[in-house]
Amino acid sequence: MYSSEDLERFYFQYQTEAMPKGISVEQFCSRNKVPYNIFYKWYVSTQ
Repeated sequence: MYSSEDLERFYFQYQTEAMPKGISVEQFCSRNKVPYNIFYKWYVSTQ
């Protein structure tokens, strides 16, 4: 299971590495073997 800290680090990595290249968060999750639905639930709960 992924902790909130893990997902926060993952999101920061996405923002710094993938977002500038135009890679979608779904693609980034897939490439890093992070289930998108878990990431999405975390993201919605932190907003």
